[in-house]
Amino acid sequence: LLVSQGSGYDIYYGAPNWSQMTASLDAATGNTIDVVANFEDLSIMMGYDALWLDQRGESGSLSVSEMANISAFIGSGRRVVMIGENRSWSAWNNQLLSIVGGTFIGETPSGVNDPISSVISHPITDTAPVIQTICAGIADGGTALYTINFAALWGPQDNVLTLFDSNILENDYLGYSMNTQFASNVAKWIAAPVPVPGAFSLLFCGLIALTGIKRK
Repeated sequence: LLVSQGSGYDIYYGAPNWSQMTASLDAATGNTIDVVANFEDLSIMMGYDALWLDQRGESGSLSVSEMANISAFIGSGRRVVMIGENRSWSAWNNQLLSIVGGTFIGETPSGVNDPISSVISHPITDTAPVIQTICAGIADGGTALYTINFAALWGPQDNVLTLFDSNILENDYLGYSMNTQFASNVAKWIAAPVPVPGAFSLLFCGLIALTGIKRK
């Protein structure tokens, strides 16, 4: 896993307020995580199985080349998690969503909100059917995981997760409802192996060679 580490509010990989989420990611990946400041080098990115893009604060932004590189990585079928936030991060959120074809439409009411329920069966939701957001942002588009679309899947193989609530993964809020289980599920999902495009066809060709099957 390659992480572009965030900044601001102590809510990103490696930050004290995210120590439990950091530990979940470390455990899920077997401590095979490298951290970079940005995603400017596509050749480095393509050496990894998955990407994690932290929020960069209200004034944070992605460069044009970073956006192109993330899009290329998504197109490879490998998994990506992109972290956004509430409306104070609107410019950042819209940049993330422009990569996957969505738009940012606002936020939930301030403070800790009522529990929300999952709307599809998925490894991220199945053992966390009810969670509690904390002033989350809302996306338009993608495949929503919960009744409030703060978490959605995108990409050619549902291989991208946008998550517009970094607080839900914060130590102080992991005790709410099933938030701890949700955080663990996200970590396991990003760490799970996915087929590299073309790998199946290469395997099939290899089986043909081994078994002596010939085309007529």
